[in-house]
Amino acid sequence: PKKVFLSLTVTFFLLFVFCGPLSAEPVQPGPKDRCPLCGMFVAAYPDWVAQIEFKDGSREFFDGPKDLFRFYLGLPEANNPRSREAVAHVYVTEYYSTKLMEAESLLYVRGSDVLGPMGKEMIPVQGRKPAETFKQDHNGEDIFSFDQITLEALPSMTMHHSDK
Repeated sequence: PKKVFLSLTVTFFLLFVFCGPLSAEPVQPGPKDRCPLCGMFVAAYPDWVAQIEFKDGSREFFDGPKDLFRFYLGLPEANNPRSREAVAHVYVTEYYSTKLMEAESLLYVRGSDVLGPMGKEMIPVQGRKPAETFKQDHNGEDIFSFDQITLEALPSMTMHHSDK
């Protein structure tokens, strides 16, 4: 038993040293996961899924970046298990690759003609040049970094079918 324990301890130590600490990865929502803001089932919109992972391992899923930002910006800053301080990771689906990526690493185009499940969206794009191209190709108005987004900067909460 001591040899097994020692062997496992050495193995985990070597994994940690050579692979780094284990980090969380974004996960896909299940069929019953709903956006806490609008109530939509988010799995039906895989190209728009966004999520916040809290340090306790819990997650909230969203049907797009706009709802994610409304939720995130509405969180208290500290002293609450559901505060910005308690957020471990924020992920959004990047427009071109349709991969969940760290939200802080992307740029967001506002006011384009590309609509998400809830109408006008903040379109996440990786890199300045692709964001500029998207803005030009899709009649976008502005480009924001994650830290520049405010509640006032977000498009209105109109539904897709009524947003013309």
